[in-house]
Amino acid sequence: MDIALAETAGPVVIADVSDNPGGGATGDSTHILRVLLVRQAGSAALASIWDPVAFDLIRKAGVGGRLALRLGGKVGPLSGWPVDLDAEVVSLQEHTLQNVFGDSEDIGPTAAIRCNGIDILVAEQRFQIFSPEVFSAHGIAPGSRHILVVKSAQHFHAAFSGIAKRIVYASPPGLIGNDFTHYPYRKTQRPLWPLDQTPFEAHGQRWA
Repeated sequence: MDIALAETAGPVVIADVSDNPGGGATGDSTHILRVLLVRQAGSAALASIWDPVAFDLIRKAGVGGRLALRLGGKVGPLSGWPVDLDAEVVSLQEHTLQNVFGDSEDIGPTAAIRCNGIDILVAEQRFQIFSPEVFSAHGIAPGSRHILVVKSAQHFHAAFSGIAKRIVYASPPGLIGNDFTHYPYRKTQRPLWPLDQTPFEAHGQRWA
């Protein structure tokens, strides 16, 4: 977040690799959302938080409605705590489309809510973010935001690199974070790389 806020121009794309549904993660992690709110990031948009219960409440409130909402953080401890929001419903789409390597994919019902200037996409189904269409479908011009957060590990890069001032990979707590030293292993045999930095021999060379 320090890197993103220090940039004088955007958008800075932050990839939440730990909560990428394409890799099997839950998609309801709130860690980066919470930091956006605490840091008062303002011109930011996040896609997306998987929360069918919250989505149902948003749908009932309707576009233009305001509601107190407890969002995300429901599946397990690595998802973080739910975030309590006073949110405005900006947009609702029953069939949201995104471009996936040239093909149009229907990712189902989504909503855009706004809290403290931050636009948050809430999804009824789990999906990985591939392209900026997920934002523009809700009237959010991706190029106009200083920070864009996407729940994806790498597939987003093809479509977002053309509009991004900078791309930052983040690995907060999550089911598929790329820092393997954070997992609570119970049945591993040690030494085990990368938990232990033990040199080993491979391909005729000594590796560390």
